[in-house]
Amino acid sequence: MNTLLMSVYAMMKSMFGEEEGQDLIEYALIIVVFVLVAIVGLNLLGPLVSQMWTDIATELGG
Repeated sequence: MNTLLMSVYAMMKSMFGEEEGQDLIEYALIIVVFVLVAIVGLNLLGPLVSQMWTDIATELGG
């Protein structure tokens, strides 16, 4: 995963050779990291939340 982020960073840095775009690239990478963490978290917690709602529906007789 770290290699992927570095390659994305290198690609974006080569696209924006000027220093002015550096902040934009860094913010974009931070957003990418947050999105990846959210996707992994949802994939891990999704089945647990689904089971919780199923248990609640069963208890309520639905």
